[in-house]
Amino acid sequence: FVGRTLAELDLARSYDVTVLGYWRGPVAGRKRSVTRPTPDYRVQEGDTLLVIGLAEAIEKFLAED
Repeated sequence: FVGRTLAELDLARSYDVTVLGYWRGPVAGRKRSVTRPTPDYRVQEGDTLLVIGLAEAIEKFLAED
């Protein structure tokens, strides 16, 4: 997914999940703010995506990792 925009990835169509936000950097021990992305947001290495969808859809999305 790295280097592609959310519009290019079209996760709603491909996986039936919606990206609500993202954050960048380490997770443990730090407060972080979640940013709401636009369709032209380009996924970068180190991003964590916050997604919503049915459990089966999220499992399918995670299996692609």
